[in-house]
Amino acid sequence: MPISAAKKQLIYLELERAHFNASNAVAVFNRATIMYFILLVFAIFGIANRYITKPMLNALITLGMLILLTGAIPYFKNISQETKTINKLIKTVKSKK
Repeated sequence: MPISAAKKQLIYLELERAHFNASNAVAVFNRATIMYFILLVFAIFGIANRYITKPMLNALITLGMLILLTGAIPYFKNISQETKTINKLIKTVKSKK
């Protein structure tokens, strides 16, 4: 039994939504990664030129790791969810054929 045009359109829209959500998750992860490396470079230059102390260096590294985790956890969560959604759509389409 072929898939109706409305069902095809619905599947297409769900795929577009999944792509949009994945793109947003990647953007958030990229920003978190950039902030992490900026803090890391700042910490390296600060400790090399003796502008910051060792406790301050530890705080910067901890803050950088927290920022990286804050960006990575939603990213992996979102990608996992969208993968499940796409796999469900694939099963739906295959079962209709």
